[in-house]
Amino acid sequence: MHKIFQKAVLSTFLTFIFFSGNAQALCDISEGKLVTAVSDSANSVKDGGTDSDTCSSTPDAYELTFYKLGVCKTDPSGGDLRSCTFILNTTAGLRHAVAFPAEGALDVGPISIPVGDYPYQVAILSNKIGIKHSTETTNDVTGVTGEGKFCWTSNAGPTGVTNEGSIDTPHGKTVTAGSQMIECGTKAGTAVFSYEVINTMGTKCKGAGSGFSAEGGKTDASAPGGVQAWGSLLKSDGKTWATTCGNAAKILWTTKTPKPLAVTASSTFVMNFKTVGSVSIDFSSNPGDNKIEKMGADPIEGYLSTN
Repeated sequence: MHKIFQKAVLSTFLTFIFFSGNAQALCDISEGKLVTAVSDSANSVKDGGTDSDTCSSTPDAYELTFYKLGVCKTDPSGGDLRSCTFILNTTAGLRHAVAFPAEGALDVGPISIPVGDYPYQVAILSNKIGIKHSTETTNDVTGVTGEGKFCWTSNAGPTGVTNEGSIDTPHGKTVTAGSQMIECGTKAGTAVFSYEVINTMGTKCKGAGSGFSAEGGKTDASAPGGVQAWGSLLKSDGKTWATTCGNAAKILWTTKTPKPLAVTASSTFVMNFKTVGSVSIDFSSNPGDNKIEKMGADPIEGYLSTN
């Protein structure tokens, strides 16, 4: 048998497509503007029509750092990656940012994957995720130093996903809870990447109940359409399960598709990330102000396919 039938030598890049997946995000939007309260309020916005101090939207850009991307014969969500063949495998990490709805290519070098069916896909990526976002509001909002209807990410952070205050992480100390990370004004400013550390899969970082469950706080993140997904947190070595918010450095992300991923001698890979609802626009819950605090990074949904 010729070698080409034993190995699939694929394209030298991996394409990433960030897509919305829905007609609109959960924040109430009117004529392209984020609907905000007319005056000071504890509920500055509406989330899916419900009064709230936070709502979800689609960010202008989302930044990720990848360490491993692979396809697997058996379930790797428990940490056993021996059945996996990797498209990307680097200890240094490969940073990639895509601005919705753009499409980008990640140079991963030559790829050689054995021909066959792969029910599972796996990724190990940094739990420090970047968000760059700007928004126009229907009413004036107060930022770090200014006030107006234009707001943008202005501080690199990082923030913590639980908003519990300053926590030491492998990516540095998170900012104090309630810190304003967004600037606002009467005209649009230049947004920068603001970083959020996803250092828990659902537990608190402080006090009772802050310890992780087994396998890095493994959480079922299955999506509609028969796609199963699991997320866990790892320490900096990318192998050992994280046990607290303070030592969580990477995410182990596993998906299982309804039909196995079929790799042939002419396959190329496309990875889709659902960015709708992946930025949380957070306001102060104090009824005496209309401060916008941060634009946090919510967990993503990623899907690997061949074409």
